[in-house]
Amino acid sequence: MGNNLLGFKNELNTETELLMGRYNSREEAFTEYVIEEIEEIIDVGDIQYCYGSIKRIDGNILGEVYAYALSKNKEVLSLFYTLYDNSTSNEIKRYNNNEFQAAVNRLEGFFKYSMYRFFDDEKKEHPLYHAGNEIDENLKTITTVRLYILSNGYIPNERVKPSRLKSKTVFVNVWDINMLYHNIHKGIDHLAIDVNIKDDYPYYNIPFIEMHSNRFGYKCLLCLFPGKLLYNLYEEHNTDLLLSNVRFFLGFKKSKKNANTGIRETLINEPDKFLAFNNGITAIASGYEYTQLSDQLELETKQSGESSSSQNNYISTGILHCIKDFRIVNGGQTTASIFYAKKKDPKLSLDGVFIQAKIIILDETIKDQEKGKMASDVTKNTNTQSPIKYSDFSVSNAYNTTLEELSRNIQVPNDAHRPLHWYFERVRGQYDQDYSKKHTGADQINFKTTYPKHMRFKKEEVAKVWKSWDGTPGDAVKGEGTNYDLFINDIVKRNYIPTETYFKETIALLIIYRFLLSRPENKSYGNKKASVVCYTLAYLNYISFGRIDLMHIWEQQELDDQFKIFLNQLAESIKESLEVLAGEIGVLSYGKRANTFNELTKLPINYDHDFINTLARD
Repeated sequence: MGNNLLGFKNELNTETELLMGRYNSREEAFTEYVIEEIEEIIDVGDIQYCYGSIKRIDGNILGEVYAYALSKNKEVLSLFYTLYDNSTSNEIKRYNNNEFQAAVNRLEGFFKYSMYRFFDDEKKEHPLYHAGNEIDENLKTITTVRLYILSNGYIPNERVKPSRLKSKTVFVNVWDINMLYHNIHKGIDHLAIDVNIKDDYPYYNIPFIEMHSNRFGYKCLLCLFPGKLLYNLYEEHNTDLLLSNVRFFLGFKKSKKNANTGIRETLINEPDKFLAFNNGITAIASGYEYTQLSDQLELETKQSGESSSSQNNYISTGILHCIKDFRIVNGGQTTASIFYAKKKDPKLSLDGVFIQAKIIILDETIKDQEKGKMASDVTKNTNTQSPIKYSDFSVSNAYNTTLEELSRNIQVPNDAHRPLHWYFERVRGQYDQDYSKKHTGADQINFKTTYPKHMRFKKEEVAKVWKSWDGTPGDAVKGEGTNYDLFINDIVKRNYIPTETYFKETIALLIIYRFLLSRPENKSYGNKKASVVCYTLAYLNYISFGRIDLMHIWEQQELDDQFKIFLNQLAESIKESLEVLAGEIGVLSYGKRANTFNELTKLPINYDHDFINTLARD
């Protein structure tokens, strides 16, 4: 493990160095690399990079943050801080508890000053102005603050002092080199939530009845969850519990049709009848630990003359100790309603409140693709009362699987005429998983030669370049998660399947996008960078009337020097124009508006009109 971690540290340092063209410090570059690798796993919302600090007159730092995110329901604020070891030592640094606590204090300090309305209009030039104001605007809806400490070193046995943020529930999440190593290369798209009842909630006994279906490769547990347990789980994990669920909390509305109001009234007036009145929850999981109470009982016995079958169904009983990778797919409103009813009225007792739970255990023998289909089928069929977000099941849909297949089959033009491919990473960590399956040094070298790591691309990048190119850069600026949801929803509605031409055009757009993203000038743009990049890409298509020869870029696999000069000038003009349009609102916020691109096209933007014609196809 030691040598593996040292190799991984070197990999982190290399990836950090590659991003130094975009940032002023290795800490900032490291933050972006790590977040891009884990953001699909932690699923915190649209992450904004905004390094800055708040200092006293004497220079002491009161608060500091590298990035932040608000969940889509505005309930969870995530703040990121980086502890980065710049040394070239062959050892991995161990941070002591004082260094770790200082990082926690700086994140809490930033939030504290946001609450004190530190970022008023006189501080518009402060790098944290927009972050502080967005937090202040949503302060009432934020119930939970998650502090993420990222590091390329060890943070062992972290001991966190009681939080200074008394008005919010605070959780600290450590992603040190150990945590990063065990998750970045796993090929998973979410952070597994293990409900350890025996160790974390020993005061609950949860009996269950299990049905085991040999034929279909799953087990179904029927059990009763204490209301307090659901409250505790939602408090800690919020909508991470509802990863495959399609709804956020809809509130307590005075309406006959609003089930949440009925849930709250039952909890207040007739808590002992909650089990009788409520439909319960449905969840999926990857495994469980338990104590068995009874032997298996065959559900059906064969009548005389019938042949026996190895595909019979059985039931047994037990006591749950742990549920692995627990995700609620139906009953999100019930779970959130219990949490908010108690949060609104702390005196509300959940004693005697039980919820029926159906837990589908997906057998480990099921192939990953079949398991993904099973999970999405369970979600869709248990949520028929409301529309489904296509993005919840997008990893294995036809668009992404076809794009993956094209990337493995279409060779990139190169002078050596050797096998060379752009690698579409359908699931985060898939590239490393495929590499790990190569057991000899020669096979590993061949894999990285055929699929160079810098030619790996992910589904969120595809969504960003196409949304920008198609004239909706306002969506692309909103963040990877939100933009991807909008993009894939449209793809699925149109039932679009990628073609070879589409794949090659996608790569051409990625080449343009990555050049724009890597410009040294971006260092001075601060939080305007994302808007400038996406709007420049959109404007390029607009002024060329959609006639840019993307196939030429695919054939060359790079941009001509004159094209780069043109893009540099255009990006600078776009930045200046966005600043004019945004005014006091700020480019970051203004860039997310739906009508901003339309307003931009009305301005006299400076660019080389003659050169644009040389880029157009006949």
